[in-house]
Amino acid sequence: MLASSRCNKLALHFVVGAYYLLRVIGQESLKRCEPPLRKKEERRRIRKVIET
Repeated sequence: MLASSRCNKLALHFVVGAYYLLRVIGQESLKRCEPPLRKKEERRRIRKVIET
């Protein structure tokens, strides 16, 4: 049991490290990149949607 417990601890440390690394990369990419441009959507009346 002791060996599997050590293996689980080691795997957990690697997973947590990878999680934080990906989190930092994601935060940095949000700081550097401009948000994607989106076309402003307009609301349409239900009758116009049904007629088209």
